[in-house]
Formats: sequence, C-alpha cells, structure tokens
Amino acid sequence: MPAGLRGDAIIPVMRVVHIADDAEVHARVGGVDAAVQMLRSRRGTEFDPGLVDLCTRDGGALLDGLDQVDAWQHVIDGCAALDRPIPEAELTEVLAVFADYADAKATWFLGHSRAVAELAAAAAREYGLPADQATMVRRAALVCRLGTIGVSTGIWNKPGPLTPSERERVRMVPYLTERILARSPHLAVLAGPASMVYERMDGSGYPRGLTGAMLPPTARILAAAQMLRALGEDRPHRPAADPDERAKILRAEATAGRLDGDAVAAVLAAAQGRRPRKRALVAGLTARELDVLALLVRGRSTREIAQALGISPRTAGSHVEHIYTKIGVHSRGSAAVFAMRHGLLPDEDQPAKIG
Repeated sequence: MPAGLRGDAIIPVMRVVHIADDAEVHARVGGVDAAVQMLRSRRGTEFDPGLVDLCTRDGGALLDGLDQVDAWQHVIDGCAALDRPIPEAELTEVLAVFADYADAKATWFLGHSRAVAELAAAAAREYGLPADQATMVRRAALVCRLGTIGVSTGIWNKPGPLTPSERERVRMVPYLTERILARSPHLAVLAGPASMVYERMDGSGYPRGLTGAMLPPTARILAAAQMLRALGEDRPHRPAADPDERAKILRAEATAGRLDGDAVAAVLAAAQGRRPRKRALVAGLTARELDVLALLVRGRSTREIAQALGISPRTAGSHVEHIYTKIGVHSRGSAAVFAMRHGLLPDEDQPAKIG
C-alpha cells in the first residue's frame, strides 16, 4: 500500500528502512538471533533478498551492538553536507518548527506551544523581566513539550483516567525534553526552564520536585502560562474551561502555594491585554474554509464538521477538497502543520464559529 509497488519499483532507501524498522525491534526485544530469524523468514516476500543476505551474513554481525550506537551522533555526522549555522535572529523561528512537531503528536495540542510562547513572553514583560529573559521564556515555551513525542499517542487520546504506569510515562515528558535540548550546546541553555514547566513552588511538581527557591522567574512564568493555556483547550477527559474559571483556578493555585503569585498575576494581565487575533486569509482560503480547516485538523470527521457548521456533509467534503487543493497538501496531518505555521488555528477565546 498505497500503490501496490513491488520489487525494484520500491526505491532502495525505503527497502533499507523497511528492514531497519522491523530488525531493530526484534533485535532489541529478542536479540540478534530473533532478528536474523525474522529477516530470513520474510526474505523475498516483505524484504529485499539482497538486503536480507547482507544483514544476516556472519550470524547477523551487522545487527550486533545496536544498543551501543549513539544514534544522535551518527545522524549529526551523516548530515554534515546539510549543516547551516542558525543565526541568533532566526533561532526563535526554528524553535517554532520544533513546537509544531511536538504539538502534532495529538490533535488536542495543535498550536498549543506557539500560544503558550506568545502568552509567556507577554507575561515576562508584565513581570518586569529584561528583553533577553523574555526571549528566553518564549523560546523555552516553544520547546517545553518536545518530550511528548516519547509518549504514546494512545495515552494523550485516552478519555478516561490514566493508569499508574501511564501517569509515569507522562511525568517523563519534561525529563525527555531536557535530554533532547541538552544534546545541543546552543539549546542547552533552554533545557533548564523548559524542563521546569511542571514543577511547582511547594515541591509537588515533577520531574524533580523542585521548590520555589530553585525555580527562576522564567520557569515560574512558563508554568503559569502553560497551565492557563491548557485549561482553555479541550482534552479527551474534560472540556475547555471558560476564561473566568481559568483565572479562578490559577489564583487558587497561587493561594495554595503551587504557583508563584507574581507570575500568575503577570500571566493573567497578559492574557487580558491580548486582543483577539484574526486568522489571516492565506492561500485563497475563504472564511468558511478557515472554519472547516480548524475543525478538520482537530480530528473532526466530515459528518461532524457538517453538523458543527450547519451544512451538509457533501458541502463539508467539498470544502475539505478545496482546502487540500489550495494549500497543496494531501492529508489531515499536513493540513495541521500548514494551519499552525500560518496562525490559522483560533485563539483559545475565539473558537471556530460553529452553529
């Protein structure tokens, strides 16, 4: 699938990827012998015979020691021809691409990191931080959820309570974020505040249970901004809270000593001072098509889009086809990336018009 290609019609690089994808799992779970047996059993059917012979010769020596490979360094070394230094002026824009990648893990999060970054940067100014610290807050917000890619999408989409093991996976997100950023000397400066987004002033947060004295203002602001934004977004286990309820919850968190009171005040002031942002008309999309796009990338089916907008399923389907044509994509995921990068997702207080 999807085109029913076979043999040499499949490009060599993908024939390699097919083998690598399955062989790595079998070698990790059952050892080299299990991987070799699997490859030989699929030789000439699923996998390229020549590549199977290459991977299984000498008892699978090529597969031995995979757990000792520093994949990060291999990728970096192998991409030297594509390297381009990122000027300081372009770094925030690059990190926004990182944010979109992390948020695309589940439709609930689309546009979340960009919105948190905008709110946190405005709050940093309200708080009185200098310009360079406000920039750091914005950048840390853009990358604070990179670790979500290490957690199963099934967990993010689960409508009911998480099991203890699932909660532990979620609590790993800031740790994974820190490890990702720490591998790059240029990004390591963001690892600290980004990994503290779920820490709390009284030590009840995670992953390290840090207390107030250990949390810099950048981390305190980011924690409050992330909570306010998240409360305004639907999740599988709860609906979005209205602005008054969100403000009430944040103030209660400050009163209880979990969030910094000054950071909460700055975030709420920044949120109240933000004007509703109009979605730009790009790629020739009409206002109605923007409404359809907002629902489409959130995972709504054509029938659900039709019901939400008061149109027929056939009309909704036509809108979807026109949207794909206009923005030059062929899938819901690509449409989501387009929407995030062009600021076409409604603000938390300005949902897509429905009904």
